Amino acid sequence: IIYYFILSYVLSTVIFFVMGRFRVALAPVLIVFAGYGAIKIYEIIRSKEMNKLIIPAGVILFFIIINVTFVPKFTFTEYDAYLNLGNSYFEKQEYDRALDYYKKSLALHSNDGIYILIGNTLAVKKDVSGAFESYKKAIEMNPENPLSHFNLGVLFSQTGNLSKALDAFRTTIMIDSTFADAYRNIAIIFYMQENYNESLINFERCLYFIKDNKAKITVQQDIKELKRRLGINR
Repeated sequence: IIYYFILSYVLSTVIFFVMGRFRVALAPVLIVFAGYGAIKIYEIIRSKEMNKLIIPAGVILFFIIINVTFVPKFTFTEYDAYLNLGNSYFEKQEYDRALDYYKKSLALHSNDGIYILIGNTLAVKKDVSGAFESYKKAIEMNPENPLSHFNLGVLFSQTGNLSKALDAFRTTIMIDSTFADAYRNIAIIFYMQENYNESLINFERCLYFIKDNKAKITVQQDIKELKRRLGINR
């Protein structure tokens, strides 16, 4: 059985070197044991006592087959690389470079998510028409993604088209009834239109679904102000 453990240790060391995140720091320690295991296996082969390796080799082969067949494989594609670079530059507010990498991602794999990111980037660059087109393409590709409709609604709000913004936000909550920010934006539009009853209803719906504690405090303050305007004491 000692040979089984030796062989298993060699294999586990090899796998760890390939996949482990701490392999460099631990290499000097593990290589000693792996080397010892390799020497023992060499001695067994040299003495032609191959029968001692049959059972441990079979067990290890079994685990290799299980790993190859059932363990999920994680691949980092060129698309992912460009996408992550785009996100990184967007966070740094280097929007031109972010846009370049998003477009490279798009060339490799066209999907609604990348069109949303391109739309967001164009929106902060004040390219309103370009942002509109990107969001609309995202919706065409996947009309069930609430984020596409929400971002389109935000863009309509920023350009003063409150009627279309309301439609977009309502579509958002038709797809995802828990989308707190959509309720909040609807409430804000009604508040701007001095429709305080509808504004209050939507702020309260937002409060029910919202998760961010800081945003929740702000919404509670908005609700308090609306109730004051409406003469509601509760």
